[in-house]
This record gives sequence, structure tokens and C-alpha cells, in this order.
Amino acid sequence: MRATATHRTTTAHKRRLSNDQEIALRSLIHHHLPDELGLEHLLWNKQAVQELIHERTGELLPERTLTAYMDRWGFAPDRPMTLAYKERPMLIRSWMRSDYPVIAFQAKEEKAELYWWGDVELKPNLRMPRQVHNPSHDAMPHMAFVVSNRGISRWCVLNQPTSTWKAIEILDKFLYGRQRKLYLIAPNDPILQTPEFRSWTEVNRTSIDVHYFPFHDPNSGLAP
Repeated sequence: MRATATHRTTTAHKRRLSNDQEIALRSLIHHHLPDELGLEHLLWNKQAVQELIHERTGELLPERTLTAYMDRWGFAPDRPMTLAYKERPMLIRSWMRSDYPVIAFQAKEEKAELYWWGDVELKPNLRMPRQVHNPSHDAMPHMAFVVSNRGISRWCVLNQPTSTWKAIEILDKFLYGRQRKLYLIAPNDPILQTPEFRSWTEVNRTSIDVHYFPFHDPNSGLAP
């Protein structure tokens, strides 16, 4: 017991941010996009978080420390394929052998960037204090994100599950100013199968090519 207590104390002393600073910073990321806070980013990414922390606290966190804080705050979710594999391993294994190599080859041929779309409930590892409102009346916040195979991600936090129009808005922000075409691999989620979304992808076909993997199952109990 003493060893555990000593370890926890040592870990706490190594933290560069106080609990109050962590809560305040996470709240800013939750409720705002970077450009709303004067940062030159349209969506959150690791660099934007680092800049926000430096601006608000004076701390310039190194990569490893920054990654640890983002994980504590819930901004480092499992990659979409990891989540899908946990739910339907045999189907995803088959898809990875048959479909994915073709998509990856086509992206390489077009010199396109390959990213994955994800949408998860935001569940921080940091224990947050009780809120002043009744949480039973609120939808669970969601984190919508795109992430590369190398873990490079862009995201925003929503107060409810992502809608078709919000997905389009996020992808518009992600595509803004990019020079290379985007190959986006997404779950076959109903919000990404609507006529509005398919119309948007058609209009932007020179900038984005969407491919689907078999994740959502209406009978599985998963949220669409």
C-alpha cells in the first residue's frame, strides 16, 4: 500500500498542469473550435492543443507529455478499425484482406492521403468534478474525428451524436487548403449513407473519395 501511495504522489508531482488547469483546458477544447480561441486551426489536432496549453498556462509540453494529457482527457480514442475489430473480428479480418489492400493501392496511385473516419462517445480518463446540471437530461458528448494510419488526427467535440450535416461541415474544414486528394475510409454508418452526404461527396469528388467498411449493424445495439 505504501509503495502504491508513493507512486501516485510521484506521478502527481511530475504533472505539469494542475487539476484546475486540466479541467479548464479540456472544457475549452470541448466547447470551442480552435479558431474560436484565436488559434490558426479549423479543427483540433495535437499542435492546436499544444498551442492552447502554452497560451493559457505558459507551459510548452513535450510530445510525450502532451500525448499523455490528451489520453487523460479522452482525446485519443481507439482507431476506428480497432473498435470495429472488437465488435466483428471475423468480418473485419476478411475485409482487411480483400478490400483494404485495393483501397490503399488506389490511394497510393493517386498520391492521395488515406484517413479513417470515427465517431465515439467522449469518455475522459480524468475524473471530472460533478457538474451543476442534471446529466440525465443531456446527450453524451461525442468526438468526431479523422485519423491517419500514423495516428495523425483532427477532431471536434459535439454535444450529441454526429449528424449528416455536421459530418459534412467537419470534412469541409478538414479538406480546406489541402493540396492532395483524401481517401476516407468510414464505417457504413447511416449518417454517411444519406442522399445529402452522397451528393456532397459527388460534388467534391476531385477532393475526396469515400470507402466504407462493415461496422454498423442495426441489430447489434450499437448507436448509428
